[in-house]
Amino acid sequence: MNKIILATILSVILLTTPFASVSAQSSDAQKSKKDTKITITHKVTGTVGQKSIILFKACNFSQINPEFRINSDAELGFIYKLSDGMSYNNSCTPDMMIMVKAKDPKSIQIKLEPRDKAGSEPKIIIKTISPTKIPDRFQVVFKICAANKILQNPTVYVESDETEQLLSVISRIGKGSCQTRDVMVFATDPSTIKFELLTDKKSVKSEPTYN
Repeated sequence: MNKIILATILSVILLTTPFASVSAQSSDAQKSKKDTKITITHKVTGTVGQKSIILFKACNFSQINPEFRINSDAELGFIYKLSDGMSYNNSCTPDMMIMVKAKDPKSIQIKLEPRDKAGSEPKIIIKTISPTKIPDRFQVVFKICAANKILQNPTVYVESDETEQLLSVISRIGKGSCQTRDVMVFATDPSTIKFELLTDKKSVKSEPTYN
């Protein structure tokens, strides 16, 4: 009788050990995936006038044609798009070279730009705010995103420390889609530029983010 019990215990141990091993491996893989964090490294390789020549690369992310937002103490933030058609599945990009305006090169920051999603509510996404040759005038590129309702000729309220205006977008924006537009905005301080999407039920505000 004791031999039968001992044999049964050994059988259970032998049967459960592989599953325990697989479970541990799965747990380790999930932990490794969770711990994986995008890393972006860059270095200054030279200067041209007031601009620094930057060489940078990104690792540990999954995207096709990734976009990167570059900020500095003299740059309002612009988008650099890597349009090589490659699918980066937790791999590294090749070295990319850009020129960034900066008083102090140490102020330069590079981040992976999140993919724009229409979401569950209508919204405006400010993509870039760029100075122009006209003093206190900025070119703003933004996206209007519809949610579960079609936006027909939406109106956008634009505000800054210098101006207030209504912008009529003559367009039909389908459910779950976004459209890109641009507008010139007068402002002494570009950080005061705000957009508000006027809808039937409520307004949706969007303010520039530089970090």
